[in-house]
Amino acid sequence: MQGRIKMFSEEKKFGFIFYQGQNQDLFFHISNVLGSTQQIKVGTLVDFELGTNAQGKCATKISILTTE
Repeated sequence: MQGRIKMFSEEKKFGFIFYQGQNQDLFFHISNVLGSTQQIKVGTLVDFELGTNAQGKCATKISILTTE
């Protein structure tokens, strides 16, 4: 699945990915980003898998595709 980083807090180490396929925002934690986390910025295109946590759906196994 693909989406774009909508929001990311470096201080809190989490953010949200806008997932167009479902027209919703998915929570993610920095620990679910594969490889370098230096490119995690608003607008970054990412590939991810859909997972769940205690609050519901979330993004896991996140890979950076492109940055804007």
